[in-house]
Amino acid sequence: MSFVIIGGGPFACELLCYIKLLDQRGCNDYHIIAEDFNDINFLNDYGINNLKIHNNIDDYIESINIGVDIAQQVYLGSGKPNVKIRMFNEIRKYFSKNLNIGQPLAMDNSTVLSKFVGLGSIIGPNAVIAPMAMIGHSVLINYGATIGHHTILEDFSCIGPNSSIGGKCLIKEGAYVGSGACVREKITIGKNAIVGMGSVVTHDVPDNTTVIGIPARQVEIKGGWK
Repeated sequence: MSFVIIGGGPFACELLCYIKLLDQRGCNDYHIIAEDFNDINFLNDYGINNLKIHNNIDDYIESINIGVDIAQQVYLGSGKPNVKIRMFNEIRKYFSKNLNIGQPLAMDNSTVLSKFVGLGSIIGPNAVIAPMAMIGHSVLINYGATIGHHTILEDFSCIGPNSSIGGKCLIKEGAYVGSGACVREKITIGKNAIVGMGSVVTHDVPDNTTVIGIPARQVEIKGGWK
């Protein structure tokens, strides 16, 4: 089996290490598609020796044409929702309906009591997903996070480490909940909204807004996600 990670930042390296640890049988090869990737020595220390680096998607497509098996599992290696969406749309242009986003990955010591977890989603160590929660595609739930019952995490959303999402919440597409944040039950976090680290959210957050503090209040952030 082949794995492809799109993106070359720290999260991509972390994700690749997770995949390697979960890969009990061994796979054919690993691929990283990134314009700038300098952590090859770090990955070698983890025994990831059969790794191929591609500067862009075109380079990867060319390698397929000259004999490299097409990837069976594709993951988006970025913690920023807007970057994940951009990468997803870019690679989808090449693979069309044949794009094979990877199966959801649940790390060691995570507790997943819901059967509804979308493709390409990553659940970090010690995270807890309560029954009847619904996790969309390419969602990142970091280590130690808690997702309450009947909560919905839409595609490309990101839940930071040790954060807590109450029951019956709706986290919309591309929303980001920072490390250690707490979201009260029955709250909606809008599309592409940002909840700052350590914030306590007691009211709905509109689309494309940023909230911080205890209780969380809306602030003006120039430029938004980069």
